[in-house]
Amino acid sequence: MAYIDESEGARSAKKLAGLGIVLVLHVGLFYALANGLAQSVVQIISTPVQVKILDAPEVKKELPPPPPPAIKAPPPPFVAAPEININLPPPTPRAITQVQSEVRATPTAPVKPAPVVQAVAPTAPRSDPSHKNAQPEYPPAARRFGEEGRVVMRLYILPNGSVGQAEIVRSSGSDRLDQAALDEAKASWRFLPATQDGKPVAAWLQAAVVFKLEGDDPLD
Repeated sequence: MAYIDESEGARSAKKLAGLGIVLVLHVGLFYALANGLAQSVVQIISTPVQVKILDAPEVKKELPPPPPPAIKAPPPPFVAAPEININLPPPTPRAITQVQSEVRATPTAPVKPAPVVQAVAPTAPRSDPSHKNAQPEYPPAARRFGEEGRVVMRLYILPNGSVGQAEIVRSSGSDRLDQAALDEAKASWRFLPATQDGKPVAAWLQAAVVFKLEGDDPLD
């Protein structure tokens, strides 16, 4: 049995209508292109685009809060020390007597006086009373020629009192007389030696001899 399907014809009609709409759109587009619409679109697209880079906002660092101010503790209130008066009974006469007796009974060590050091003054050489120094013999040649004079000598007296050295300080004018005085002094003269801190020491001494033809004079 043959029949006609009307739904298939309806679908064909819808397809034709869609194709027509598409065709109309394409025609309109080509028309717009022909009239310069496309040029305006190209100009809009070719316009340079300015891009401005904005700086990122600075992030402020939050500072820590300041430390709280140091609070000094107030000084403690001044409290005056209380005055304490202690009334003690006066010491009895008996107690005072006992203390005094104890002090008197305490022996005290005797204070020894420091030894007194007596400084001994130094002494110079001097003549020995127990020993008389002899007058030098008059040289025979000097006696014949009548030579006289006074000889001053410098003698070095040793700790034992003898003459260690002898030298002429002032000549008599005669070598024979000077030499006779030196020889006699070194050979036989004796003196009390000089002392230092009580001990004998060597020292110098001056002595003089006078030569005269009239007689034997003592030493000056």
